[in-house]
Amino acid sequence: VNGIYSFDDLAAGSYKILYEVPVGFVFSPQFQDGPAIDSNPKPNNGRISCIPASSGQVRLGIDAGLVSQ
Repeated sequence: VNGIYSFDDLAAGSYKILYEVPVGFVFSPQFQDGPAIDSNPKPNNGRISCIPASSGQVRLGIDAGLVSQ
């Protein structure tokens, strides 16, 4: 709902995230205007580089902003 997602029960390690853009949308500018409203993936490929995570860690603000073309 509202674009919120989570990954539960991940083992400690490093992870990459790949976002797929729906037809008619593009990513909003990367790392603009602070973590609450920015877009993290690289605009050309939708990927976020390795994200280290420990077991049980909560990471907020890793997200993708989309705007219509």
